[in-house]
Amino acid sequence: MTMQTTSIQRSKQRSRAGVGLVEVMIALFMFSAAIAGMCSLAMIAREASDRARDHYVAINLAKNRIERAKSFGFSQLALFAENNVLMNSQGTLTASGDYRRTTTLSNMTFNLKEIRVTVEIRNRDTWSFVPGVEDIRSYVADIVGP
Repeated sequence: MTMQTTSIQRSKQRSRAGVGLVEVMIALFMFSAAIAGMCSLAMIAREASDRARDHYVAINLAKNRIERAKSFGFSQLALFAENNVLMNSQGTLTASGDYRRTTTLSNMTFNLKEIRVTVEIRNRDTWSFVPGVEDIRSYVADIVGP
């Protein structure tokens, strides 16, 4: 009985002696699939963050344009009209800008004007502008005293 017990123990030890090549390959495949999934998720999160930042900058460029126009006199508002002006994220005019701004002024009544600022964002993949991305409007009145 001792011989039989010893041979059974030896065969069990041989079967557990090490990790086979197949197990190592399966483990490496599973690990690489998990890493690829995490990298893909990180890339998607980065792109979403970049898009959100671009929209935030575009809104601020439009708001800053309207606030600047409001600081001028009612008769000078016509000077703020512009069409497809390229700029960077700080609002500096540049030929290679990632943002394109258009400012239009409309007369609502004799003493009320609408200022409309549209900022388009350059698509990072196609290098073309996405039309009408951010559009902000405001009204300026000429208050004439009695």
